[in-house]
Amino acid sequence: MSQVPVMRAYDEVIDFFAHGPTRDEIAGFRLSDAAVARVRELLLKNSAGTLALDEAEE
Repeated sequence: MSQVPVMRAYDEVIDFFAHGPTRDEIAGFRLSDAAVARVRELLLKNSAGTLALDEAEE
C-alpha cells in the first residue's frame, strides 16, 4: 500500500522563498493550517517519546 506524500512545513517555506517574495509577502507569510497541525502532531509525539526516526528528521 502506498502512502500519500505529506507536504512538510519546511517544504512550504522552501516553496514560498523559491518564488522570490517581497518584503511584505515575507512579513505576512504563515504556514498552512495543515502544516501547523503536522508540526503540532510532531511536537506532541516528541514530548510523548513516540517520534519515529523519519518524523524526527522532518
